Amino acid sequence: MNTRPSKKLVDFREASELSWGSTVLVTLYREICRATQPLKNKISSCILLLQSWARYRLPFLRP
Repeated sequence: MNTRPSKKLVDFREASELSWGSTVLVTLYREICRATQPLKNKISSCILLLQSWARYRLPFLRP
């Protein structure tokens, strides 16, 4: 799945039909994999989404 925004996407009604959840998940996974490289020291996407997902899906992480 290509996660880059399409320049052809002009009709915003069509945007609601896209799989945004999959796109966000792919982006988070890619950034987590890149963060494991020795010279990389931060994740460049919205880690807050991953944290909220983890708290929702993994109850033992809740305070």
